[in-house]
Amino acid sequence: MTTKLIGVKQFAQNLSKILKESQEKNIHFVVMKHGSPVVNVTPAKKSITEADLRAEGIDVEELRQDIAISRAEAARGELYTTEEVLEFLKTEHADSLDNKRQKTTPKNSSTDS
Repeated sequence: MTTKLIGVKQFAQNLSKILKESQEKNIHFVVMKHGSPVVNVTPAKKSITEADLRAEGIDVEELRQDIAISRAEAARGELYTTEEVLEFLKTEHADSLDNKRQKTTPKNSSTDS
């Protein structure tokens, strides 16, 4: 990664250009004021690749299908409030915990006589 030193005035006058250049050319800018560094501008990672997702254990095809379904729902006007989403997540989380408990709880080994 290349590093460039620039002054505060140049930074203020060309902020958009500097941010774009930083991202596109992978340049780290150090903004100087009276000879001392005051701000670092470092490009963010551009995007997450499919390989990144797979490395995290995410099923990319399932994700694509979920996104397609969500887009279709949004196009039909099927939108959800924040409260509805939070309630759904609580329910899903509770169901996940119940499923985990059922899998990890030993079966009762008592036999009928």
